[in-house]
Amino acid sequence: MEVGYTKEMAERIFDLIERFANYGFPRSHAVAYSFISYQLAYVKVHYPAAFYAALFSGVLHQKEKMLDYIQEAKRAKVPLLPPSLEKSEIRFSLEEDGIRIGFLSLDHIGYQVAAFLVESRNQELPDNLFDFCVKMDSKLINKKVVESLIKSGALDYFKKDRAVLLASVDEAFEYAQKVHDFKAEMDGLFTLSLEPPYYLEQEHLSELEKLEYEHEVLGFYLSGHPILQYERVFETYKRETIDDVLNHSPHITRIAALVLESKQIKTKKGDQMAFVEMSDETNRIDAVVFPAVWKNNSALFKQGQLLFLEGKVDQSRNKSQFIVNKVMDLTRLLQKQQRLFIRIPKEQNEKGILEKITEILRPFYGETPVIVFDEAKEQKIQLNFFINKESQAIAILKDLLGDENVVIGE
Repeated sequence: MEVGYTKEMAERIFDLIERFANYGFPRSHAVAYSFISYQLAYVKVHYPAAFYAALFSGVLHQKEKMLDYIQEAKRAKVPLLPPSLEKSEIRFSLEEDGIRIGFLSLDHIGYQVAAFLVESRNQELPDNLFDFCVKMDSKLINKKVVESLIKSGALDYFKKDRAVLLASVDEAFEYAQKVHDFKAEMDGLFTLSLEPPYYLEQEHLSELEKLEYEHEVLGFYLSGHPILQYERVFETYKRETIDDVLNHSPHITRIAALVLESKQIKTKKGDQMAFVEMSDETNRIDAVVFPAVWKNNSALFKQGQLLFLEGKVDQSRNKSQFIVNKVMDLTRLLQKQQRLFIRIPKEQNEKGILEKITEILRPFYGETPVIVFDEAKEQKIQLNFFINKESQAIAILKDLLGDENVVIGE
């Protein structure tokens, strides 16, 4: 009205706007969202790898969503490929064999570092860890970045075990500094190059150690799951996966799971109980531990603990929860089995003896776990594979170490 319109005209225009708001805005959005939903559904069904690659890139720093989407992609049989200095891009990228994890997904790596890695890699691939450190910009690529790359598997391209690469990081940075100083002193007068040092040899990482490192820098387990180290004994105890129990009618069942998070609460009666988030190689599930079970087993439900649980899935509250009836430490399953015990006496603790034992045992695949005790180091090691206790490997080891140092028992 201040600019010349009558009150009647203003009210008439407002009435038109109000009438339109009752149907125009929601309908227009409904059509747009329906169209987008149809397009995404089409891409998801016909081009699942491309769909999930874009989806992952959109939730790079939202770990909870990323975990859910990764599990969904696994169920859709879409392979997730490890980070690679040779092949990774900044974000997730599409390859013929699956989805390649990008550098930006790794801990301690920001956009500038990821872009530099891609650019320098495209110019010339380094030959080894020492060459890599020489060619990298030390202002961008520090030790934490290199360690993240190693732990994720991005530097497996160098054909060295990750334990060896990690042990050699300091040597590599010292060598790179010497090369840069040498070039600065020579000022381009000579083309001589310094001889790189040797790798510091280490005992190779176990599969479990690799998984823990991957989880540390990626936020999820990539090449497997800690539960899988016990896969050999699950059949005996009729274990089902979390996916299995989520997809059939409720009944008493057994699962093996890794504790992700545990939240303790008090009931109205003042008793302690807990809600526990758990995972296995197929999915995640929330578990409910009521007071009767929690009272005697609370110490087991720590983050990172591997458990064997009996119970059933409850879906009465519009969500699936695993009601825990019984629980035990997963390692006790192995204690009930016969195991092969190998002792390395002090006098026979020569360099490479553990690798030699491993080479003897590995071809004889079976169901018996192997425990090695290094007498000199007073260290017990459980090997990450199972062997046939009836095989000729036992006789070979007894010849090597003596009868008293190779024993099968519980």
